Amino acid sequence: MKKLVLALVILAFAAPVFAADAYIGLYADNTHSDCDVILSGGFMPFNVWIWFIAPSVGVQAAEYRIVPPAYVIVSTPTINPEISVSLGDALAGISVAFYTCQPGWVWTQNIACYLTGAGPGYVLADRRLDVPAIQIASCELGNPIYPAVVLNHLAIGQECQIATEESSWGAIKSLF
Repeated sequence: MKKLVLALVILAFAAPVFAADAYIGLYADNTHSDCDVILSGGFMPFNVWIWFIAPSVGVQAAEYRIVPPAYVIVSTPTINPEISVSLGDALAGISVAFYTCQPGWVWTQNIACYLTGAGPGYVLADRRLDVPAIQIASCELGNPIYPAVVLNHLAIGQECQIATEESSWGAIKSLF
């Protein structure tokens, strides 16, 4: 019985840690609606927009990196003008902090890229190598850190796949 009570107490304190609904998605447009790049041949330019959403707790800061396939040249990044501090770069790992709390969807970077070969493949969202997960600092008091679930990667030469696990799908549907 003591073990059961102890387990319930631990779960009661652990639940708020996992309660944030933070997501990251990579898109080809500024409206976070196009998550694939279809090849048209040759040396093709495209953009990778990095979007976060954490509607219940807001986003104050984020840490992540992107991993492109070998046939993608990563060029010039444009940092969201609402970002006050940006340390690192998207390929090696980046940490960004906003001037003010960002509710709902917010982009951190728009990166110009070029296809130099055929897909199919993905530009992946991944964690910085020195942190345990892709993560956000929320707008809550003390800015607690939450892991961000990958909503989608940017598909190249194929249709994108949106995360459909039961646990994340319900949370995704609740955003709209």
